[in-house]
Amino acid sequence: MAIEKVGIENTKFGYNESNTSSNYYMPNFEKFGIAQNGEKLSEALSNTSFNGLSGDFNVVDGKLQASIFEIINVIGDMYSIPPIWKKLKIGVPARHADNYPEFLRVTYDHNTNKTQATGFCIDVFKAAVDILPYNLQYEFFQFAKADGEMAGTYNELITQLYDGKYDAVVGDVTIIANRSNYVDFTMPYTESGVTMVVSMKDNRKKNAWTFLKPLTWDLWVASVGSFVLFGFVVWNLEHKINDDFRGPPSYQIGTSLWFSFSTMVYAH
Repeated sequence: MAIEKVGIENTKFGYNESNTSSNYYMPNFEKFGIAQNGEKLSEALSNTSFNGLSGDFNVVDGKLQASIFEIINVIGDMYSIPPIWKKLKIGVPARHADNYPEFLRVTYDHNTNKTQATGFCIDVFKAAVDILPYNLQYEFFQFAKADGEMAGTYNELITQLYDGKYDAVVGDVTIIANRSNYVDFTMPYTESGVTMVVSMKDNRKKNAWTFLKPLTWDLWVASVGSFVLFGFVVWNLEHKINDDFRGPPSYQIGTSLWFSFSTMVYAH
């Protein structure tokens, strides 16, 4: 660049001869060429400055100025200079232990003047930060009053993010169309919806014979028929050889039915 400013055609070299001689072989530095317009070339170099991958090239008083080092990431045949980020301010809703601490719990340490946040929402945020290829610095700030209560509604918290008070918000914030007009949301990681748990009034009648409701009439008829048939078979086999099954007809019927009942109900 400096030679282009001076002009290549004007760059001529002259030589000075030396009459000294020696029996030993020594390089004759006096025969080296000297540029006749070296002052112009030196002045052009002093006025030349540019920015390259190695830094700034700038000559002051004949000395090359040291460049400020920059860290660059080179990937393939491209390069990019990572910006110097400030520590991000992450806003979190003021939540206490009695308000679903599994999702978010926020406490304030008065000794260190720092906000401590835990819960599922915080775990998801930290997991996403850990995946980043660089170290992202952040600090939590609770959206709360001096007494520790929440300083407003969730819409007001989103407004604070839109106004630039926070760089991001982490918490159980519902994604709705009105809020999406002001801020960008991540992909939802929990199911959205409203669930109500109410007590149910039992209108069923309760009495001592409730256990009979599962039994149908067909089952009752089959049970009674089997009961009578089993008693008749036992009486037919026993009354000829067993005195307990003899006597008046009523006694024989009662004994047969009782034996059938005891066999089907009781364990022997």
